Amino acid sequence: MHDAAAIPFHLLRPLWLLALIPVAAVFAWVRWRQSPQAQWGGVIAPHLLNHLIVQPGAGRGVSPLYLVAAALSLGIVALSGPTWRRELPPFVEDKAPLMIALSLDATMGQSDVAPTRLERAKQKIRDLLARAPARARG
Repeated sequence: MHDAAAIPFHLLRPLWLLALIPVAAVFAWVRWRQSPQAQWGGVIAPHLLNHLIVQPGAGRGVSPLYLVAAALSLGIVALSGPTWRRELPPFVEDKAPLMIALSLDATMGQSDVAPTRLERAKQKIRDLLARAPARARG
């Protein structure tokens, strides 16, 4: 048997599942309003009501209420984006080549800032390369 954590099932937009709460609430409310207890509760005495209600037969078919609730639930689950593998958007992966251009004219050797401009540029390049270890260096 598979472990639940090992199944590669993901939802791309899981917050859409919160829309199932109002669907369930409206379904329960409409179902309660259609019940004979709710319709006749204010008219017939409660101790007599259960004995006077005739239960509907089983040959009636599927209620439209159930069909609407099922269609809304299925639509909401579809909007949540079920998928078997999580794929990152293409703009997340940075596969562009890295090019560094460094000016080596005489002004880079000036010591107006400590360390020299050239040494500071080298430090920035090292930091940039350390941040992106997967890039090809060469």
